[in-house]
Amino acid sequence: MNWSNLSLSLLIIFFLFACREDSEFPSTPELTVREFSQFSQDRVVWTIGFTDGDGDFGVRNDNDADNFILSVFSIEAGQAVELPSTNYRIPQIRDVPTENGVEGEFRLNIDDLDLLRIDNIDSLFYQGYAVDRAGNQSNTIESPRFWIGLN
Repeated sequence: MNWSNLSLSLLIIFFLFACREDSEFPSTPELTVREFSQFSQDRVVWTIGFTDGDGDFGVRNDNDADNFILSVFSIEAGQAVELPSTNYRIPQIRDVPTENGVEGEFRLNIDDLDLLRIDNIDSLFYQGYAVDRAGNQSNTIESPRFWIGLN
């Protein structure tokens, strides 16, 4: 390889890295709603996107606390009423370079909605936030309202 080809190759590599968009994220996790699907009266799947700048998103082991805090709300006569809910555990992101943070998505499969068949409920919606291993709390996201279809 002669010097002009080497120089041209290095110049191309320089421009590729110079034009590359940095994906540096803040150390506080950031959540987005990507999709919300109701598959039946009893089952919904909530797909949530995330970013985390220091890469400590997700639990390490079974002794770690739940890290996705979920609140369930019913709409009763036009008013939002919080119902009992269960928190979730987002697993640790493994084998992903964390120099500029991590980005991905997780899905919450929520079923047994028939337990919520209470009189006067018009619809339901969820709110939730994540907590990374450093204790940084993400923004709170909200699902669309959905109906559980009383029989």
